[in-house]
Amino acid sequence: MNHVGIMLFLLASPAGMAQSGPTQPGKTPAAGIAGGQDSTGTHDAGRLRLTIDDNGGQQGWRTTAFWPEPGGIDQLYWQWLLIGWSQHSLADGWDGDWATSPGGGLAIAEPGAVADEEGLARFSSAAYGIAVTQRSYAWAAPPDDDYVIFSYTITNTSGSDWESLYVGHRTDFDVGGDHGAAFTDMSDFDSTRDMGYMWDVGLTTHAGLALLEGRFCAYRLGWGTGADSGNYDLLSWPMVELPTPNPDDWCFWVSSGPHALAAGDSVRVAYVMAIGDGLADLQANVDAARVRWQQVGLAPERRLQPPACRLLVRPNPSRPGLTIECEPPAAVAVLDVQGRVVRRFGEATHVSWDGRDDAGRAAAAGTYVVLATRGGVAARRAVVLLR
Repeated sequence: MNHVGIMLFLLASPAGMAQSGPTQPGKTPAAGIAGGQDSTGTHDAGRLRLTIDDNGGQQGWRTTAFWPEPGGIDQLYWQWLLIGWSQHSLADGWDGDWATSPGGGLAIAEPGAVADEEGLARFSSAAYGIAVTQRSYAWAAPPDDDYVIFSYTITNTSGSDWESLYVGHRTDFDVGGDHGAAFTDMSDFDSTRDMGYMWDVGLTTHAGLALLEGRFCAYRLGWGTGADSGNYDLLSWPMVELPTPNPDDWCFWVSSGPHALAAGDSVRVAYVMAIGDGLADLQANVDAARVRWQQVGLAPERRLQPPACRLLVRPNPSRPGLTIECEPPAAVAVLDVQGRVVRRFGEATHVSWDGRDDAGRAAAAGTYVVLATRGGVAARRAVVLLR
């Protein structure tokens, strides 16, 4: 089987329509959105808490991307995956084309083979002969705690060769969490990073979508035509639209292609959702994810391990007196962001960290990682210590 490597990088970008101004159909999910959805899960290792599903829709709509955690704002209204190889063969999450494969329901394990959290799901479109294996990756410590990476391995099961396969995401971010109540989104494109990004005119938060590996095709604004033929044209027409002309409720697309794929062959696409406090911080998070993916993308795929335990830390952020709970019991330690042990506890189901290290000295305010280990498998949670 031949494999072609591609990467997409997802950053939050404004929701909208076209340069003439958005005319989106209202923020209510269409019948059949995220069709065949069997399970959802949440990546919450770092400061981005992202709920995803098992057929390319990141739960289809609403309450999916809280940042910065803890206590973050939902920055994402909805997004979904589109894959097509002709005007009449386009699998679209909005239309309910994806169905979870038997036994392919979403599972998120701590740790994964190469990340603090790693997800696995499988879904397909029998009508269009497309099968997808979705993997996702999240980390607890800076500089990798403000993004989640996804990879899709797409297999041609149609029995025919494809000459022009395109892959992309249609994304509606609502930076600041207004969810259509205010028309204050803006969007632009970073050609250095192949990144579409979004911000709100009254806020510093930025988010976006950037291509990491493979052939960039298009950055487009708009909701599309509603027909597969028009949406395939949006994915496949190579262009970068101008920045949004005015604040509004924008939506955008980032696509990759064309990719020739023979019957039975596969292509891999990867992207990351990242959010930052300002454009420079967003760009730094994207650059960090690009470096991380060079490691993750080359690592051999391994079976996911079950999580070590159910790990809860509260409150978060916390002043000295953080409560740590593990079920079943696990060996607990508190690490700094460089991975050095600050405080080590024995095996327990319930401990309290008073904010001091093993020598009794007060730890500095900042981000720490609670590590719970059982049977050689670990669970992690990022925590913020206040003073």
